[in-house]
Amino acid sequence: MTAAAGTSAVEQLEALGVGGILWQLAKDGQIVDIRCEMPQCYCHRGRRHFDPRPPPSPSPSPSPSPWSPTADHYPRLKKHGGHLTPDNVRLGHKLCNQLDYTWRTQINALLGKKMSLDAIAAHLNAKKVPNDPRHEPVDGFLRSKGIRFVGAALGRQADAHPD
Repeated sequence: MTAAAGTSAVEQLEALGVGGILWQLAKDGQIVDIRCEMPQCYCHRGRRHFDPRPPPSPSPSPSPSPWSPTADHYPRLKKHGGHLTPDNVRLGHKLCNQLDYTWRTQINALLGKKMSLDAIAAHLNAKKVPNDPRHEPVDGFLRSKGIRFVGAALGRQADAHPD
């Protein structure tokens, strides 16, 4: 569903089956544009397209579409004590949210082991972890320059290791 002209953010979220913190933020005027806020959006129909969530049912319901709206714990991940509060949430597609979480978790774990940026890049390349599309690989491989960007995005101090 792509937003119809003249519909409010609240109406758009209701039509998508979204409630909770995202609906409340829209009601309070803190969300005015319904779009995927993830750093990288993978939706082939664009940031403003969302598929409605399946209605709740007592029996096993169909899985939500990869393009269903989700609330992302950002900037503090749930596993690091983050809650879905107005200062720690953003709207994203289910798939975009999952891919961003996977990437952030992998990099964060390696930074926690005090690995250099070059070592992290070598480790991820050896495991054939797909590059985050926000970063330009060199010859098909992730380089430490891209890791520094991710480290900064995670709020971690990135070392000044030259490429």
